[in-house]
Amino acid sequence: MQSVADEKFLNHLTLVEGHLPDNLSFPANSFDAINISMVLHFLPGSKIVKSLRHIFKWLKPEGRVYVTVSTPYQGTLKKFISIYEKRIKESVTWPGVIRDIHQYIPQRSDDLPKFNHVLTPEVLKNAFEKYGFNIVEYGFFSRENIPQDIAYDGREYAGLIARKLC
Repeated sequence: MQSVADEKFLNHLTLVEGHLPDNLSFPANSFDAINISMVLHFLPGSKIVKSLRHIFKWLKPEGRVYVTVSTPYQGTLKKFISIYEKRIKESVTWPGVIRDIHQYIPQRSDDLPKFNHVLTPEVLKNAFEKYGFNIVEYGFFSRENIPQDIAYDGREYAGLIARKLC
């Protein structure tokens, strides 16, 4: 990330390696913004909750969090979509839990951990609101040059921007 950052902004960029939520620790009110891109869908619900509590604490008042995740609406997960939608109708809190993603995407089993947790904008919104965030914007999106096996209908990814009000 540092290699693509505009040089005039490098003194404002902090990169930290670690595993959210268990081995990262920062003082309260440390950050104006936090970017969590393509991370939360690798965590079980309990660790997402713990992460949201940490992020809320770490953000300064009016600080923002930027989130992107994978959704169930991907070509590789076609067989999971009906399961996901059934769980939504049953009001399951975390409907996107996939205990063994390799059963849906065997061709990528070397690249992905077994556990996966796809999320939609609505599930993200509900979780962030529950833990004190004000939602600025959220929705589905796709991207250019998406691999053909992942492409589905423009809802392959979810994004959310939220802020800490105090």
